[in-house]
Formats: sequence, structure tokens, C-alpha cells
Amino acid sequence: EFATTGTCSAVTGTCMGPGNTMSGALNLNVVGANVPMKVTLVWLDLQGDGLSRNLDLRVVSPGLAEYHGNQYTSGWSDQTKTGYDGINTVEQVAVEVPETGAWTVEVRAVSVPTPAKFALIFSANIGATSTYKVDLSTEYPTALSVAPSGSATLPLTVTNFGTSADNV
Repeated sequence: EFATTGTCSAVTGTCMGPGNTMSGALNLNVVGANVPMKVTLVWLDLQGDGLSRNLDLRVVSPGLAEYHGNQYTSGWSDQTKTGYDGINTVEQVAVEVPETGAWTVEVRAVSVPTPAKFALIFSANIGATSTYKVDLSTEYPTALSVAPSGSATLPLTVTNFGTSADNV
């Protein structure tokens, strides 16, 4: 889930005021490096020359490699380039062979004189995180007949295959 800090919100897709950041994971659990990962940020700007509303895209790998929008070498994002794009309203991070695990995405408000609506698009070989993976099973028949106002007991086995405790 995304955390809203300041006045940047993933829920509304809006940044209001400079110096605010929206960050978190978008179910960006990359399960395979066989598909390039792309995260794209787009927003609308006011008419005129130059950017009025300026947002930055920052993406961090599970191993803490940091990528900034539109910082490329040979067509792929380059983690050694630490600058940010202050010209375009479309920014992308593209990693040819992404590290597996949970990635973090941040949208930073650099200059936002009026609310900036934005959208994030993500593509990669993603899957469910294993943090909370619970299975319910039983050795008993699961079709029961219960009379009105009656009850039935069905013994279940709950198995947690995840890496964190979960309530069932």
C-alpha cells in the first residue's frame, strides 16, 4: 500500500504543494527477472513554456538500488545517474533485468503551485507477496446440510506459508 506523506496521495492521484512525497509499494512484488520492469509516471501541466507542475519518479529495488525517471544509458534506466527530469510530464524507470522482490515507488512534488493529477503505470513479471499466504483445508466433506437456526462444525486446518504472522 502507498503511504501518503504531506499532500501527495495515491488514492486520489494528486499532489498539492511542493516538498511532499507519496511512497510505498504498489504490489510491486517482482517474481521473475524474465520480463523487463517499467514504471511510468504521467501528469498534466498548465499551458505555457516550461514545467509549472514538476513531479519526480523515484524507484528503489529490494537491494536498495535507486533509479530516477528518464535517466537512461543504452535505453535502460541507469542507477548511477542521480539527476531528476525537470522538463517532461512523462517519466519512466525501465529495468531490463529487474531484481526479484518488493520494489518501492515514490512520487515527489518538486514544484506544484496548483494540484497536480498524476497516474502511475507498472509492468513486470509480478505476483503475490509471500508475506501473507494462508491456506485453509479440511479432510471432511465440505457440503453440509444445516437446518434453520441450526449449526454445523467443520474442522479446518490453517497453514501459513508466508513469512509473517496472520490473523484468520
